[in-house]
Amino acid sequence: MCSSDLVLGGGSSVTAQSSAIQVNAPAADTLYSPRPGTVLMGPEATFTWSPAPGATGYSLWMGSTGPGSVDVYCSHETTATSVTAARLPTNGETLYVRLYTTFGKRTVHSDYTYTATTQPGLTSPSPGSVLIGPVVTFSWSPATGATGYSLWMGSTGPGSNDV
Repeated sequence: MCSSDLVLGGGSSVTAQSSAIQVNAPAADTLYSPRPGTVLMGPEATFTWSPAPGATGYSLWMGSTGPGSVDVYCSHETTATSVTAARLPTNGETLYVRLYTTFGKRTVHSDYTYTATTQPGLTSPSPGSVLIGPVVTFSWSPATGATGYSLWMGSTGPGSNDV
């Protein structure tokens, strides 16, 4: 189920009563991790959702061109309530995530948005290296949208700054 031109929703029941139409559709799932609207830090993220009562499967679509697009990632239908998406962009663009929930022959979806970026990381010297000499140049990968950086060095443990 990974085609952006797929038409869904054909399984909802419709009841007509005195000129009113009522559509009975099952409740959609709820994506809770990573929290919708947050920044995805890096090229991989695990998406977790609450199970919907009566659901028979889930599929996660992710794209950069709008809700329902699948140009970034698409999972196969699964009964699991989490999926790890890999090869995510890290360029600051908006990612549109659609989580489909299947109830037998019915399918509903929920839409979410995230920002794709990368967490800055030390690139030189490599973590765990032995520092030789009194002068060492440190380099790190930039984070999209960062307005500044701080480098703390210490001899008494993580977060110390006595050097």
